[in-house]
Amino acid sequence: MNYKELTERLVNQCLRLGADAAEVYLQSSRSLSIRIRNGDIETVQESAPMGIGFRVIVDNRLGFSHCNDFSDRSLTNTIERAIAFARLTSPDDNNILPGDKGYTDIE
Repeated sequence: MNYKELTERLVNQCLRLGADAAEVYLQSSRSLSIRIRNGDIETVQESAPMGIGFRVIVDNRLGFSHCNDFSDRSLTNTIERAIAFARLTSPDDNNILPGDKGYTDIE
């Protein structure tokens, strides 16, 4: 999965669904843990946690929502929740997103 393309697509989807500005934060990692006792493998644990968060601004109102299900339906629902939450908050001219529209890949 190309996460950069996914986040760009999701920012555009936020804008199409009514956000004036949007930020997407995606995190994905993988870990492996092996416990050895007396020279024998006792346990093997593998995990691959993933999550995605949306911060949107609608009429100077800030909303946030996140999920860990990357299905199209779940992502759309999460974006819609962030926009709905924004509409419930008070407007504030100081609600802005960072000017850097860059992409950070941390390994």
